[in-house]
Amino acid sequence: MKSRTPGAPQGNALAEQEAQFRNWLLERLLRFSVAIGMAVLFFWIPAVISRGFYWQVPILLALFGVLAALAFIKSLPPLLRINVVLLVLLLIGVYILAQNGLVGAGRLWLVLVPLLATLLLGPQGLGLWGALAVGSYAVIAWNYSRGRLLPLQAQNPSDLGSWGMEFFVPFAVTLVLGLIINEYRKFLFRSMEELQRNADLARRLQLQAQEDAQRARREATRLDQVALLARTLGRIRNREELLQRLVQELVRTFELYQANCFLVDARGERLELVVAAGAQGQALVDAGWVLPISGDSLPGRAAQLGRAETAIPAGDERFPLRRAEAALPLLFGGELLGVLGLYGSGEPFSDEDVRLFRILADQVAATLNILRLLDETAGRARELRTLYAQVASTSWRSLLDAEGGAREIQVGAAPPANIQALAAEALAEGQPRVVELTEGEGGWVLIAPLIWRETTLGYVAFTRKAQGEKLALPWDADTLLLATTAVERLASAFDTVRLLRDSRRKALYQEQLTHVADLMWSSFDVETIMRHGVGELGAALDANEVLLTLAPSPPPASVPPGTGPLPPLAQGEEEA
Repeated sequence: MKSRTPGAPQGNALAEQEAQFRNWLLERLLRFSVAIGMAVLFFWIPAVISRGFYWQVPILLALFGVLAALAFIKSLPPLLRINVVLLVLLLIGVYILAQNGLVGAGRLWLVLVPLLATLLLGPQGLGLWGALAVGSYAVIAWNYSRGRLLPLQAQNPSDLGSWGMEFFVPFAVTLVLGLIINEYRKFLFRSMEELQRNADLARRLQLQAQEDAQRARREATRLDQVALLARTLGRIRNREELLQRLVQELVRTFELYQANCFLVDARGERLELVVAAGAQGQALVDAGWVLPISGDSLPGRAAQLGRAETAIPAGDERFPLRRAEAALPLLFGGELLGVLGLYGSGEPFSDEDVRLFRILADQVAATLNILRLLDETAGRARELRTLYAQVASTSWRSLLDAEGGAREIQVGAAPPANIQALAAEALAEGQPRVVELTEGEGGWVLIAPLIWRETTLGYVAFTRKAQGEKLALPWDADTLLLATTAVERLASAFDTVRLLRDSRRKALYQEQLTHVADLMWSSFDVETIMRHGVGELGAALDANEVLLTLAPSPPPASVPPGTGPLPPLAQGEEEA
């Protein structure tokens, strides 16, 4: 059976199934008729010849030839084949009934024709061929009653009443059976249609389930790719490397035509292309492609609206294969950092594609914000280290100047003459240095810089010379590590001493300032405050002469009422 097209009208499907059932039944009926006809011819023709009815032989052969032709010539219209078969069966019934009357099997042939017509043609066939069968029976009965037909066998009634009674019951049964068969045919075809509809529905559901499973697998694979790419990008701590890796992986993973990454300029008015991958990507970066944050371009509109935008790009000679475009803003905490522009050469981007790209864009925005914070923190740390180095260097020089003692201590023989030049190189590198001595008896020199928190305090030079026949050997790795660690601790000790001296000096200054402030606040007389302040400050600063002068400020052009100086007190009020 052919499956009907989903969505076809129910009546067309039912008619198609009826035609298929009719053709199937017709083929089997014709095959059965040919087989039975051969058997009948084999037994009946000798019997007819023996009785002397030679004229019946060509009639039988003609009927059999018609059935055989209908069975093997399938190009004939189905309705023609059906009606010819029914006509042949009706003629056989009429012939038997005309020869044998009510004694023969002619009535059964006439009853068989409407039943087959019902199966093959439905209720219309029952009505048409039932009327032909009744008409044929009536004509033969009338001819028997008039004596125009004589039966070959005796004891055959010839009155119309007997013929009517003999035909009424079989025909009534045939009519009832025909109606039942017709209703059964309807039920059968409706059931077949329902089964076909259910089969179509099951087939559609299966196809939809397969498509959903394929889509789910595809989405899971792409989610895994996005997650892997996000983890890879999260480990990168350089912004340029991060963005370059991002666009390259997007083009490779999602088979994009081109991927661009824009960053907002310092004024927040334009988008500057920093990295690109795909067709002519690097050429655009080298050309310094800049887009305004406005609706003139898709990346500018996405940056202006703060949401993902998709479009089908217009024709561009530089990019002839662009068929889809998407722009995703890189937002973190409501702040616009840049825009990710993606271009495909196939179908337009779906909502699922945009959702995956948005997840990746959010991850990239968070990573860019982290890198920015790390850069700011590193810059502030560098500033603090530089400031601390300056303060520590100034404090260290002040400590050495205040000590006034020796700045160099030597143990053993004098160091090589070029020790200053070697020490300068080691201090410039900031790492311990081992130098072989080629002059004199030879030997080795280890110079370890005294550096603490980027502040250079000095250096320590170790000399190993040959003694007699014993050659001087260079220091091994363990000894170098020991010397380096010891020098670091020595530098730490120097810095600790500096910090203690600075703390003591600050404490002394604070104590002196407190003493001066106490003396100043001990009197309400201006001259007394001036004498105490000048004397204590001069003593604290170790000054021989101190001069303090008070200069009155110039009077304002106009003095608002209530803001001028108070009048001097009267003599009586001052004493009071």
